[in-house]
Amino acid sequence: MSELRELLDKYLTMRALRAERAFTTPSRTVLRAVSQRWPGVLAEIDRIAPELLEERIATLTAALECDAEPPLWARAWILTHARLRGALAIKFRLRGGRPLGDPTTLPPDAAPYLDRIGEIASPPNGRLVELVYADVARELGLDPAEMRTLLMPRP
Repeated sequence: MSELRELLDKYLTMRALRAERAFTTPSRTVLRAVSQRWPGVLAEIDRIAPELLEERIATLTAALECDAEPPLWARAWILTHARLRGALAIKFRLRGGRPLGDPTTLPPDAAPYLDRIGEIASPPNGRLVELVYADVARELGLDPAEMRTLLMPRP
């Protein structure tokens, strides 16, 4: 349930950032911290409708209160954030053609990608997020296009 609480924190943070943006632009430091904690959140905050944001907050709050199974979109985001954090940690290490170095110093989220360093270094279409979405979709038994719509439906 800690992962679900973490996801609820993300949506509450998104709500606060949207409210803040009504008056001022959040600092780069704040945006960087938010995107490191939840990779993909900056795209999501710009894409999902305010009503969907509130619906997701309510759904996660209820799931936590009832100790209920999280909905599919929540499970997908939990996996996506973890996989993106891991893949990005590897990608950061490989920047500039550097070797990976000691993999035991990478965060645990990187484990699923340690045997796929070449794919991380050169992801399909040059987009790491596409690789991660495809992996999470496969893990959840979804089509990658369905996965993208599940995570960030257009208003």
